[in-house]
Amino acid sequence: MNTNEKIKEIRKVSGMTQEELADKLGVSRQTISKWEKGLSTPDLEMAISFCELFQISLDEFIREEQMEQKLSLEDIMKINKRNQRQTILLISSIVFILVGLLAMLFILGLRAATVSIEYMLYRGLATGQYTSHTLDFSSVFIPAVLLVIVGGILILIGMSDRFRELRFKKLGIVGCICTVGVAAALLIFSYNKENFYNENIYNDNNYGYGEVIEKLSDDDAYAYLEMDYPEDVFLTSSWVYEDTTDSCAGMKCNVYYYYDGEVKSLGCIESNGTGYPISFSKDGLFAGGNDGIRKYIIKEGALVELSEDDFDYKEYEKSQTVLFAYGAADCSNILMNF
Repeated sequence: MNTNEKIKEIRKVSGMTQEELADKLGVSRQTISKWEKGLSTPDLEMAISFCELFQISLDEFIREEQMEQKLSLEDIMKINKRNQRQTILLISSIVFILVGLLAMLFILGLRAATVSIEYMLYRGLATGQYTSHTLDFSSVFIPAVLLVIVGGILILIGMSDRFRELRFKKLGIVGCICTVGVAAALLIFSYNKENFYNENIYNDNNYGYGEVIEKLSDDDAYAYLEMDYPEDVFLTSSWVYEDTTDSCAGMKCNVYYYYDGEVKSLGCIESNGTGYPISFSKDGLFAGGNDGIRKYIIKEGALVELSEDDFDYKEYEKSQTVLFAYGAADCSNILMNF
């Protein structure tokens, strides 16, 4: 049997079309057709690739002798199984990547939704008994990323001639383990998410602020300040005026802070006139008047007034007016300028 006849016979036995064989060898379908018709012969490199693909020796391929006896039923089954494994490997790789991408999109969307829910719970309850809490998504996000990486590696292996002798069954098992791991992580996260709102979100700090709120009169407004302190700073004021249509600024306020396990009243700060509303930066509170600007910081549970030499006036220019409200929905002050 000539080489061209061997190529045609082996291809048919393996159940491949000329186009499929051409794709695996990296040549055109016309090249395969010419080989089978005897119009041309594969070079040594192509001959080696062909032999590796069908697990036959180069000597058997080159020698002009009958191969019917060489290709037993067991050989045919082996070739077919190998082709099936390669197909399954490619499909599995694509599935792993898609599942990983979908898992990452799900996590990102859930994270955004959770942040919104945290904010509503934190600012939406008049008693202030709840506070925001950052969830750790790494236990879910990391397996999803690993799943994508595994899928990419499997595709590279499936496309590489060097690894054609590997047992793809083991790789498939590894891929399945990764998939099960991601599923388990998602289940664990779902369980923790349900318990999160029942257990972890409660905080004694804001419960203490809630007690302060309960003692306020109907004319008292209050505000939460999110600054570079471990806890939010809490202000109350009876000296507020309309700053915009929906909010009020203050000229004088009482300062509270959660320190050493309890809410402490740190004192009062006051501005001289509506031209100098109480404002805040990432680390301080500002009050002022015609006599100058004063900056206050919280240090070791106490309100400390800094001298004019200890801060830059530009800090006041960049500071943000504290907006007071009579309900929790509008009392949040998130720093935007720093």
